Amino acid sequence: MIRPGLRREAVGSLALIAYWRGLTSPEEFDQPEGLSGIEIDGLDPQILEEAVRRARGLSRHGAMRLAREIQDSLAPKLGGLRKRLAAYYTLRPVARMMARSAWRVIGGSPEISDPFAGAGVTLWEAVMAGLNPSLVLASEIVPEAALACYATVLTALRGDEGVLDVRAGDSFRTLSGEESEVDVILTNPPFTRWELLERDYRSFLQSEGPGAPEDLGGQPSLQAFALALSERLLRDEGVLASVLPASTFYTLYGRGVVRMLRDRFDHVALLEGPWHSASAGSGFKEVILLATRGLGLRGIEHLRLTEEALGEVERLIGRRAMPAERIEAEARAFPSFLAAVRRHPIKDLLLPVLLEGLSSGALRHGPPCRSLRGVEMYGPDFFLIPHRYWSLMGWGPEGAFIVGESGRELFIPSEFLLPAFRKPEAHRWIAVTYPSHLLLTLPEDLSSAPPDVREYVKWGEESGAARPAIRSFGPAWWAHATRQVASKRPFARLFLLDKLDPSRRGSLALYSPEQVTATKNFYPVDCGDPTWEAALAAWYNSTAFLAYLLLAGREIGPSWLRFLLDDYKSIPTPNVPSLSPGKVDKAAEVLLRVGSRELPPLPDQIGSDERWELDNAILRMIGLEEEAASSLLGGLYRLVREELALRVEASRSSV
Repeated sequence: MIRPGLRREAVGSLALIAYWRGLTSPEEFDQPEGLSGIEIDGLDPQILEEAVRRARGLSRHGAMRLAREIQDSLAPKLGGLRKRLAAYYTLRPVARMMARSAWRVIGGSPEISDPFAGAGVTLWEAVMAGLNPSLVLASEIVPEAALACYATVLTALRGDEGVLDVRAGDSFRTLSGEESEVDVILTNPPFTRWELLERDYRSFLQSEGPGAPEDLGGQPSLQAFALALSERLLRDEGVLASVLPASTFYTLYGRGVVRMLRDRFDHVALLEGPWHSASAGSGFKEVILLATRGLGLRGIEHLRLTEEALGEVERLIGRRAMPAERIEAEARAFPSFLAAVRRHPIKDLLLPVLLEGLSSGALRHGPPCRSLRGVEMYGPDFFLIPHRYWSLMGWGPEGAFIVGESGRELFIPSEFLLPAFRKPEAHRWIAVTYPSHLLLTLPEDLSSAPPDVREYVKWGEESGAARPAIRSFGPAWWAHATRQVASKRPFARLFLLDKLDPSRRGSLALYSPEQVTATKNFYPVDCGDPTWEAALAAWYNSTAFLAYLLLAGREIGPSWLRFLLDDYKSIPTPNVPSLSPGKVDKAAEVLLRVGSRELPPLPDQIGSDERWELDNAILRMIGLEEEAASSLLGGLYRLVREELALRVEASRSSV
């Protein structure tokens, strides 16, 4: 059981058990009734002897300090295992807030559980918060963590091991047949992505696990099944508090999670705090779910907390529930559940405009034309020129001269090349631009290709630059990008971006004067009309869209946001074919004029004359009168500037 580097934590945990049981020699150790999956008598006698020796020097105060020390030092030492499981330990203020909120709505001496207990941080805080438990049911897959959980919760309970039931093992197996139910669940489940789970384990979860495929469709991360397991363990009158990645509420499988929560709970609260991640070291944007049933609370609410409000959150729960009809209305403009229930002053300004636009037909869900993902090639340092090994020396109608690291020069004819955007970062400070890379598109039969082309392919094989394509496609590996271009036809003038950091960009979408292609980091939008595409590019570069992104974007870092293609296809977008041609032309003209210059970072643009001209043209295009547009922009600029500043500060704090 004891892994290298974890001996000290194991000894400390055993010392706590020895202290509270009054053991004076290693021979007195026997199996605690409340601990299963770890055989104490199977441990090295020297470890038990060391534990008893350490226990002799403990006081009650020393035991409390040691318990905290074990919790704090265990997590970093699990290293790669924690990363593979996507299991991170809850920050103490967050665990304390969860416990206090649960205590506020449940009271009494409840039976509590953490199905994914880690080192027991959350259960420790629950006891400390006054949840005087009549039962503590816990499960943890890592044996050292399960032992620490038992020892630290035993310490919080001042040695009352009669209420403990801690199991070492896979929680989906140790608790799947559990017949008893508990009053409170406090947890921070693992959220390993579906594609990273072994095939046999995925089959087990779907056939024997707690989540039915119809409830948790798509490719659910592990936390979706963890929520289903927690719901199964909870009584009809109970409270569930859980740390969850925000992605739970805007993915395809997340719709099944939301359905489950709305069907099986009376009240659902989503809490966002001053933290980006509620777990130490996770890096993911996380929220707190508090769901209750049978306890008198009803509705759905969202709370955005400050540092000062963390200690008072239990008094806020249940006071700001949103009417069902309001949620349904907001969901029209914000398909993401988290964005639909999120309270934010920006939303108060933006929502009426979006709903009116959708009702009038000025806006629709998604671009009014073909949108797709860019080309995905295996080996960008072969297929996209220039790259780390070859420089682009000259590029004209006939083709491109390239030079390698050794000084070797080759000429690639234009029939094998397509202008292509490679990375969004390369075009951060401009909106109207042209690609700086060429995509190599080769036929399957190279027998008639020029010698320089065949020599470049040979270099790709010998250098290893083409190894990913060779491994994936075998013979004629060099043609896989060509086949994809032929089937997808990913050509456009408008290109939407996958990942964005608004504080470090001057533009949010790119417009090319000519039809070109791009990699998978972009989403080409082809309307067949340059003016329509330029007008849409103006929308995607506007402050209104930036505000929407700040509210509804998938948060993948303190300042990084993301829209996938499915997101772009579902969010409100100008329906340019139905709008006034004159106003569409005006928006396109402003974009081409303003966006062709190098732009400062977006936070520095807010309030500038050029930014106001672009934003005003966009709002007039979708139907706002001059006075209404000016009023909206006045409020929007102040709030967007504040939100960007908060994200920049959060980004600095996370470094």
